[in-house]
Amino acid sequence: MEKLTTISNQEKPPETKIFFIRHSKATYASYAEKINSDNPEESLDLKNQLPDLPESGIELAEKSASEFLSKLDPEKDTIYVVSSNQMRALETAQIYAQKAQEMGFEVVENNIDGTNTSTKLVRTLGSLSLDQDNLVVNYVFQPEKITTTINWAKVKPETIEKYNKAREIVMVDDKGTWGANFHAHANKIKEIIPEIETPEELYNTQYKNLQRLADFARNKASGTKKVNILAFGHENYMSVALEEETGNHSIGNTEAVEILEDGHIKRVV
Repeated sequence: MEKLTTISNQEKPPETKIFFIRHSKATYASYAEKINSDNPEESLDLKNQLPDLPESGIELAEKSASEFLSKLDPEKDTIYVVSSNQMRALETAQIYAQKAQEMGFEVVENNIDGTNTSTKLVRTLGSLSLDQDNLVVNYVFQPEKITTTINWAKVKPETIEKYNKAREIVMVDDKGTWGANFHAHANKIKEIIPEIETPEELYNTQYKNLQRLADFARNKASGTKKVNILAFGHENYMSVALEEETGNHSIGNTEAVEILEDGHIKRVV
């Protein structure tokens, strides 16, 4: 599989590192509200999302942030925080950014991003966000153990027909998590629901775009400190790269991986 290539020949600081961090435990509250509404097939209103991290998710993010940042040095390292525009990722990113400030790190500030969780410490990026125009379709990959209330009376008949056919594929071989089902079944389900993006397609678009974060952050940072980009997002576009590099496609909540300059990745322990 093709590896990432360096985007810019611009001179680099002593080190520029990119860390991808999956969001913390979430309730997916805005998703649940939307699919049980009168317009379940419309996209989320990203400017008016519900809080998404439960107490256990907040605690996990705070603990993970402390552990991750303890490996860095406020005297030598600058923190640059970017995130998906989905609430679970934004809330996780904010916890890390605030913890970094508390620990004495320089956190590069950004312009307000316009969401209902706007902060100068976190910048939202399209390359980290999810493009989910129809949330009903997204729920095809939910494991059987997670019950979901969908307002089927407001779902188009053609969507219901596709959903039921695709759902049969997942239920025959339910892997137990959304991510595992997506990784295992997306290519087959795409034959039924063409708008589904497969793990391979997401690898070739969103994952590869993460390399550009190095140039992006260098333009924002100042001085001679090392630049550490903390990019908060989702498992959807990481599975192919993780499986290729580590033999395991899954990534847990708040688990971090480093994207190396040559495009390879390694898990952060």
